[in-house]
Amino acid sequence: MDPESYALWLIPQGTLYEETEKIIAELAKEFSAPAFHPHVTLLGGISGNEEEIVRLCSRLAKALRPFSIKLTTIDYLDDFYRCLYIRVEESKVIKEANAKAKEILGQNAACPYMPHLSLLYGNLSPSTKQRIISSLDEIFEREFSVDRFFLVSLAGEPEVWNAVKEFPFVTDSVSP
Repeated sequence: MDPESYALWLIPQGTLYEETEKIIAELAKEFSAPAFHPHVTLLGGISGNEEEIVRLCSRLAKALRPFSIKLTTIDYLDDFYRCLYIRVEESKVIKEANAKAKEILGQNAACPYMPHLSLLYGNLSPSTKQRIISSLDEIFEREFSVDRFFLVSLAGEPEVWNAVKEFPFVTDSVSP
């Protein structure tokens, strides 16, 4: 990844974070793949001046409201970063959050969005991926609440990707 590349991540909390982190670590070790923090990418491919990106993210945090993310089924693609992942229900609210992020951060609105929580990065055969899926069915259909996102620097390898800043959603307590 480019040293000035960023993404916005939605990170599960508590038990779900711990469970998915453990699965990611075990799969990374078994398949000599990179480990990474569990997350659903709200928006990727962000580049530019970090200070400006932080300013735009603050604006985005004011535009978003808490919502839930529902994990559905484990699936795979022939794509290094989506080698094995849990699909996220494409709810109206997550699609709107992605559209708002694209609008505020100046990204192409027509670019497709497929929300997911990756479990393994790599290049494996379909039969290997299917074998892994059959051993992981206990994490289907889980849900978690989101009330913040993280700006993550994608400089270096996935093991060293780190959150630059956390952005809690700003909810107005007083109605106009």
